[in-house]
Amino acid sequence: MVAVYLPFSYSFAGELIILPRENIRPLNASGTDMMKFIISGGVTEIKE
Repeated sequence: MVAVYLPFSYSFAGELIILPRENIRPLNASGTDMMKFIISGGVTEIKE
């Protein structure tokens, strides 16, 4: 099992869900790119 934090855009609030490891696919993205994606509400493109 893996804990996954799903942040809400424009906020530090979010949800924590527990998923089986086989349902998780790591992203090859920097922390900066991920923060841009989260803060923009998903409008920014993630460069993998």
